[in-house]
Amino acid sequence: MNIKRKYIIIGILVWIMSWVGNAYYFKMVNLKEPLFLKHYLEVKEGMSTISLYYIDLANRDDKIVSIYFPEIEYRPVILNKSSRIYSRNYELKSIELNLVQGDTKDVLDRLKNTIITKIEVEYKNGVKRVIDIGRIYLFEDTEKYDFTNLNSDILRFRAISSSTDGRTIATFKANDNLKINRLNYKFTEVDGLLRLKINGKLVDRSDLSMTIAKDEEFNVEAQFEFSKEDKMRYNVYNFLVDVEYETLDGKKGVNSFMIDNQFMNSDIFNVLKYVRNGGNIR
Repeated sequence: MNIKRKYIIIGILVWIMSWVGNAYYFKMVNLKEPLFLKHYLEVKEGMSTISLYYIDLANRDDKIVSIYFPEIEYRPVILNKSSRIYSRNYELKSIELNLVQGDTKDVLDRLKNTIITKIEVEYKNGVKRVIDIGRIYLFEDTEKYDFTNLNSDILRFRAISSSTDGRTIATFKANDNLKINRLNYKFTEVDGLLRLKINGKLVDRSDLSMTIAKDEEFNVEAQFEFSKEDKMRYNVYNFLVDVEYETLDGKKGVNSFMIDNQFMNSDIFNVLKYVRNGGNIR
């Protein structure tokens, strides 16, 4: 009797677990609309296109017909849509946008020094959704630097490389005796997540005062460090780290390198557990 009761209890538990699993599966695979990842990007002059990444159901016909930037009342042209990563239930897709069309100068003047935090997505059925996209800086003017030697030969960029573990390593050469005062970037959201090193030594980006001798080459390394449960790991990052310096006779300048960190493997679909009603990442 006890044995039969034990099997009955086990059977009930298995049925409950199966029901919960099926309910979770149904909820997850029925993504009503594409889910856009958060993007933290700097778009410099000379770049005419950007790509935005989103997750959709696998094998579903793409619903997106247009993208609009409501904050600046501008509609870029969709150039291409493609699938990047597949899973059984989902696809990671990208949509390439042409930012500059028509009279290039007029468009650049219109887009210059603007910030995009929202996009309006229009679908085939006519429905429009305004989505938080992160923060995208468009064609920021270099006049923001009050320096006498912007990207000058005093600190010359030599090379850049990246590794499979997400590190970006930039090499510079000093053509004068100088001090590195600060490593700067726009996105304070990544403070505590972006580890910076100079010549292999971990540094405080805001207070360096590191001396570099004339003709010396040195490396600046940047690497994201996310915890397994940190939803920030599922964002798309492409932005500059500014190396701000000063010569011994007081001339200040800056040179920069680009971080391009995209968490693009099958684990990206884990971001779906952070989805809230309305299709945004909470």
